[in-house]
Amino acid sequence: MVRNKATRYNNKNYCVGKILVIFDGGIDRNRAAHIVKITSILKNLYEQVIVAVSRTTRNALLDLSTQLPRETLLIFLDSKHPTVLIPQLIPHKHLLIREWLLHFVQLLRLRHIINATRTFLVMGTLNIPAIILGRIFGKRIYIFAGGFVRMSPLRSTEPKSFKSIVKIYITRLLESLAILLADYLIVESKNMRNYVPFKRFFSKKIIDYGALYVDMKLFRPYIPIEQRGEVIGYVGSLEPYRVTLQLIHSLRIVARLKPITRFIIIGSGSLQNKIAELVNNDPELKSRTTLLRYVNYRDMPKYLNEIKLFVFPTLSDGLPNTILEALACGCLVLTTSVGGIPDVIKEGVTGFYINDPLNPVNVVRRIVMVLDRPEGELKTITVNGRVYVENGTDTLQL
Repeated sequence: MVRNKATRYNNKNYCVGKILVIFDGGIDRNRAAHIVKITSILKNLYEQVIVAVSRTTRNALLDLSTQLPRETLLIFLDSKHPTVLIPQLIPHKHLLIREWLLHFVQLLRLRHIINATRTFLVMGTLNIPAIILGRIFGKRIYIFAGGFVRMSPLRSTEPKSFKSIVKIYITRLLESLAILLADYLIVESKNMRNYVPFKRFFSKKIIDYGALYVDMKLFRPYIPIEQRGEVIGYVGSLEPYRVTLQLIHSLRIVARLKPITRFIIIGSGSLQNKIAELVNNDPELKSRTTLLRYVNYRDMPKYLNEIKLFVFPTLSDGLPNTILEALACGCLVLTTSVGGIPDVIKEGVTGFYINDPLNPVNVVRRIVMVLDRPEGELKTITVNGRVYVENGTDTLQL
């Protein structure tokens, strides 16, 4: 069940002081929206929420400064000062250990703020400096794990190199170290327990109700599924683990099989230029595709209500909030059975799965299968999807 509503504590006796939320890595507009959602929940639970971010783009800075709840203390980190208006992006060529040391020094400069808080919420299992610092200062440490690095049970068309396999196992060891040092590990759904490294030893630390909040008044189906055009959409990061290149190749085939179908692709990432090139070099696909790098959070329901079939292939994930938002807006969801997704998507009840392997032919087969189903059946599935996000499994129309 998705815990959708943040608990509101009106009595100050229930507040538990201040909480410091620490994000590492570069903050783009997509991660900024993620920060806004989490902070909106925490502000109802704590007297004050303090958010520390680093390597923030100008657009992300603008979003944070205008969309974060009032009374939130926002701190920007760089190599010299912990409160910088527009930090410069650190090139990706820097080594991980160097970034960790830099991050540790940055956070150490915030010790007057750290001393005033009793709780750390560390976003991600690889923010080792923040976890160590919290342990040194004797703080209660919660890790929010959106996902874990592990070899997916699904097969991609891209072979893994020996170097990438070694990297996976080293990362798993670092994840284990982070969990060992923390007090609690928050995962997005019950099925995510299966991805926790050495879960047998850490079972008492795991809290499995960490799905992000979905505003059901904002994300709602104001265009019924039967009145939507045949539009296929994707919203999310454009990265290899999301199999987005294979998705674009699949859509090229669909564009020829179904001449009236349109496409909406919203997202950014390391593959965004390659995907734009693939779309622009295919006249049949380009003429019917809306390609956007970013959409404001409050404008997202408008696009989701245009989409009839939301396709979200992924090799490794937690419980993506974009799937919950698509279900809330009445989209049909076609995705992969990884991470926490099986806790929400039930085949033929709340959505559909792409069978292994994740190649274009298989993806196209499943897309056509869903779109050719009777409208009445598809309408029931979209109702089930929204009911699940809002209430859980007890009221599904089976």
